[in-house]
Amino acid sequence: MNQDAILLDFLLKRSKAWTDASYATYGADPYNVTDVQQLGRAERRLLAWEEQCKRTFEQRSQPDYKSRSILEEQYEDDLLNDLMSFSKLWVFGLYEIMRTIKEELLVKNGLKLSQNFPAPFHHFDEFFYRLEVVRMPLAKHQLRRMSGAHRAGLLFDTEYGSTVWEVYSHKDQSLIRVNRREVGDEFLRLAMMVKKERGEINKTAHDGDKLEVQS
Repeated sequence: MNQDAILLDFLLKRSKAWTDASYATYGADPYNVTDVQQLGRAERRLLAWEEQCKRTFEQRSQPDYKSRSILEEQYEDDLLNDLMSFSKLWVFGLYEIMRTIKEELLVKNGLKLSQNFPAPFHHFDEFFYRLEVVRMPLAKHQLRRMSGAHRAGLLFDTEYGSTVWEVYSHKDQSLIRVNRREVGDEFLRLAMMVKKERGEINKTAHDGDKLEVQS
């Protein structure tokens, strides 16, 4: 298959993965299912842009790369800026979904809002912490539960073409990197673990299908 056919096949599989994962959130509130599926639809656009950016990175790294026309370079730069902007908004959306799920589950189980996810959603504890850590400097230019200004460092993963943020984690006492694509992979994997624990599937392995495009 050519590059575009491989990408389309990957996006279709990824769409199904988000639909499957969305039903893991049903135990909190039925409306969460729709929210997760909509986030999955938004990710399809991001994945397509990430693949385009990945190809651009690969082309520009070649020793025989020749500068394109001003219009082509402007398009590539605009795409990169769009990817950065929408990646951040996508992470905000996922954070709000997870925050809502956590609060609903804690209230339903008569627990304090300061506590961790109740089982079987406890698999999301570390994942949600990382979302909190990256969300604060992106949304408020502050560190999680710490005073003072802080902006996230911005990088790019040339393997996936995805946005990477470098932020300080108080728990780790160090800088950590949060990769937009890996966040999506991890959510899908953890959602399937929740479904497995509820007896809804037979396997836990689900990190999304890795996109392999041959040049």
